[in-house]
Amino acid sequence: YVPRIKGREKRKNRDSKEGILGVEGIEDSIIRSLLQRFCTDCPDTAQMGAQITKAEFFSDGFSGRNDASGNRRMLAKELSLPENMTSGALLEAINLLVTRAEYESAKRSALSNNSKEGIL
Repeated sequence: YVPRIKGREKRKNRDSKEGILGVEGIEDSIIRSLLQRFCTDCPDTAQMGAQITKAEFFSDGFSGRNDASGNRRMLAKELSLPENMTSGALLEAINLLVTRAEYESAKRSALSNNSKEGIL
């Protein structure tokens, strides 16, 4: 997954439906940094993979509850992932792409932001 970056690709006359850049419109440096995380000889590679279980995802409020969809949307947004992912797809992406610390930080922020939205 590439980060959700708002903008219009230089080669196009109008914005995309969502107003988000596709992989072709994202700067090379961003793509390199995303791919570098999966380089086998990079020291940071061993730290990837939050290893969140389905049970933990449920207890954190991201599946099997009335507000889980909104919580997942906010979590995906915090992690720059597509906001319309299913719980299984989001969990798989998290376990592949982020560290435990990144997940915990995004979780706190997502749950805080979603509860604020519910109040408004």
